[in-house]
Formats: sequence, structure tokens, C-alpha cells
Amino acid sequence: MKKRSQPSVLNCHDDLSRATALEIGGGTRPFPVPTGAKVPYGDIRDPVSLKSYFKADAVQSGEPIDAQTLAGIADASLDFVISAHVIEHLRDPIGAIVNAIRVLEHGGIHLLVVPDMRRTFDRDRPETSVAHVLADFSDGGIGTCRDGYEEHLRYVHPILTGQRYSEAEIQRQATEAARLWPKYGAHFHAWTQAGFEALLHAASDLVPANLAEDYGRIAQHQVRQFAITEMYRLKRGGAPA
Repeated sequence: MKKRSQPSVLNCHDDLSRATALEIGGGTRPFPVPTGAKVPYGDIRDPVSLKSYFKADAVQSGEPIDAQTLAGIADASLDFVISAHVIEHLRDPIGAIVNAIRVLEHGGIHLLVVPDMRRTFDRDRPETSVAHVLADFSDGGIGTCRDGYEEHLRYVHPILTGQRYSEAEIQRQATEAARLWPKYGAHFHAWTQAGFEALLHAASDLVPANLAEDYGRIAQHQVRQFAITEMYRLKRGGAPA
């Protein structure tokens, strides 16, 4: 799929043309990168499943990669990890950040693009708390998986479809979806800007970088497809690997 000619928030210091990079979950709208940059893609779904999920043929697939664990990717082996509109779909968001930092070289960049729930279909649901994501980190998100589906069915489904399920139907579908995870995708988490920055502070004790000091919020930029988001650059610090 040919990338659209769009501005990139990656600046001249982020030289992707000579870097080892990876984008996780690019789907039908890969993150805009500088002209000439070659960024491979990975996703937990295979190409056929991705086309079915997005209902489109032009989908970035690449290698099978679990965005939470990045299993199979060596420590300190990448210069950039890009994750745009992915972390809210993951059962263990802190685990995903920890592993993104793990695979980065010293000074490497993890670019996170996160939707602000106040401006999306998540606006009516409860915001994910720090306690919630810390619990998810302890068990990989297994314990709250069903809760994520239940919130989707109760708060998001009516906004998307105009249809409201009975409480019994919400409970039935949530139980079934959790049993079949990851077949059914959903936003397991939702944050405001302040809520996500609280998550970053909580993660700062769990990674080989001081995210509380090293992360930098990038202002919303001109690329329309990401206009409802906040973007963060997490830089791996500490001693070189």
C-alpha cells in the first residue's frame, strides 16, 4: 500500500531512513513517516483476518507480532517503535510500554498515539484508572478483559449503532467475547490526556527509562486522521544496553 503524502510529526532528528524501526498495528492508516523512510509492520492478526477486521484489502500486515509482549524481538534491537491507536485495544497497556522500551536501543524512541476519550465514541464510559492498568500489568489483563467488553457493550455500542442491549444481553455477550478473545476487538481502555499521563508516571518505575521525565507530549498536528489524539515520544534512557 502506497502511503499518502502527508506531513509527519517525526522531525529531522528522527532519521528513519537509516534507523531500525517497527510500526505495530498500522492497519488501514499507517502513521505518516518522512518520505523515503521504510518502516516494517507487525500485527497480532494474520493478513486474511486483518482484511476481514477492517473490511478492506489495503491493510498493512507484515510479521505476526503481539503488541503487548513483542515476543521474538530482541532487547535493544530497534531505534523506533510506533504504536498509533493501538494501546487502547490492548489488555495490558503498561506491559506494552515496558516491552516497547525493552526492544529499543539506548536513546530510541517509542511514539505513542492515543485517542482522547472525550472526543471519541468512548466519551460516556468510565475512564481507565491507574489502579486498573497496574492490575492488568500483574496478570496480562486477563482479570479485566470481560469488563472491557462489558463497557463497550453498555456505553459504546449505543453510540455506534443507536441500539441498546438489555442487561442480560450485555452480560451474555461480554462473557462470550472474553471467552473468544482476541477474536473480537474492542477498546479495553479509554483515557483523557491527564489520565494517560498518569499511566505514564505509573509506568516510570517499571521500565529502564524515567518516563516521568523523558516523555514529551507532542501537540495535536495537522494530519486529519489523527486529529482526536494526543501523541507522546517516550525515549529510552538509563545506561546504554
